[in-house]
Amino acid sequence: MSSVEAGVDALGFIFGFPTSPRNLTVREVKELVRKVPVFVDSVLVTREDVNLVEFIAREINPDCLQLYGEPKIDEYRDLTGGIKLIKVLDADKDALKAAKEAFDMGYDAVMLDNGGGTGKVLDWGLCREVRDEIYPKPFILSGGLNCNNVLEAVKAVKPYAVDASSGLEVSKGIKDAKLVKEFVGVVKRWS
Repeated sequence: MSSVEAGVDALGFIFGFPTSPRNLTVREVKELVRKVPVFVDSVLVTREDVNLVEFIAREINPDCLQLYGEPKIDEYRDLTGGIKLIKVLDADKDALKAAKEAFDMGYDAVMLDNGGGTGKVLDWGLCREVRDEIYPKPFILSGGLNCNNVLEAVKAVKPYAVDASSGLEVSKGIKDAKLVKEFVGVVKRWS
């Protein structure tokens, strides 16, 4: 069973992080994004690098970019066309201010993270503060989510969406179909 068959709303692909075991080549990511069906968003997880973002927009054209690093949106917003931009922020004491600034700069959604794919659970209280501060703008909850904690997490934070990676893997980069289906089921029953 694929993640799409399990009912996901979006599929994320890692690109531009050569040291990550989840990183994909240009060829792989182009092929995967091309196969994402209508009504499921393709999300390319990458770095805030003007040349990289321009290349992705031109050559791959995903629905969304999930961007890590120092904000550079003013340098490429016009290059991305209709691609939605998700700003990933550090889950620290500056998160509230950074989230407001991200929307002021023109990002379409924000999420907090603690390093990407580490499996570390975020401070849900902080996540809720950020979510409440920016509401009704979209806040995406991530950080160590799995089948055992996602219900508690969404009840505590009430996010726009959730993002899971390592908590649904049998090994780095390889999702467990049963875990994905169970996770999606829990989230959809709650929402």
